[in-house]
Amino acid sequence: RELLGVSVVNEKGETLLRTLIAPRGKILDLKSDITGITEKDLEGVKTTGCQVRSQIKAIVKAEEEAADGVVVLVGHSLQHDLKALKWDYCPVIDTALLFKYAGLPKCTPGLADLAERLLDMKMRGEQVHSSTEDALACILLVKHVLQNGLKELPPPKEKVSKIL
Repeated sequence: RELLGVSVVNEKGETLLRTLIAPRGKILDLKSDITGITEKDLEGVKTTGCQVRSQIKAIVKAEEEAADGVVVLVGHSLQHDLKALKWDYCPVIDTALLFKYAGLPKCTPGLADLAERLLDMKMRGEQVHSSTEDALACILLVKHVLQNGLKELPPPKEKVSKIL
């Protein structure tokens, strides 16, 4: 598994960073149908994960200074991104951990499902994955929780049918 793209948005939904990361080795399958990233997209990309981590740290520092407070990182299954960036940061809000399906304690709700059910936001549609869209959806989900509280969700039918 390799982190190939990063997007950072602020609480207003403004994109502060969107960049591709040069793979460290040969990629066997880009999963372009899911990621939206092709070999052509990566041609000439020299930015390393270390450089991106430094860019994100600089953004966080600038945002903290502007707000005169602490920046909370928000994402979905954020531990994977932080691990790939080799960065330990706190505080975080992980939307994958905020929500649960009733009766399925080991099932992590997907971001697209949460966005559609709670925000009436259709993600991706016919398009491929967008890390910027994911980041925005996470921000909107946290705002939704702050306004409406946490609720256990009924599981999607396809999750229940797989278990039964």
